[in-house]
Amino acid sequence: MADSTGEVYIRFNQDGTFGIISALGDADGDNETGVSDIIALQRWLHGDKTLASNMTNNIDLYPDNKINIYDLALLKRFIIKNR
Repeated sequence: MADSTGEVYIRFNQDGTFGIISALGDADGDNETGVSDIIALQRWLHGDKTLASNMTNNIDLYPDNKINIYDLALLKRFIIKNR
């Protein structure tokens, strides 16, 4: 996981692969996690917006190598807990 200090973390997936995370939950590319990331992920899930390929590791919060509603739910929970 990563935080706003600029630290980089490695996430190990269930299938043995790993991903580098520059900012946990950062869906809009601003290196911060907030409400704007929820909106960006919701728009992407509805097909209204594209995500940069380097953002997928940041927002795959449920490590199943898929971006879906589970990741959105965990993103919302993460933001609420860290306010």
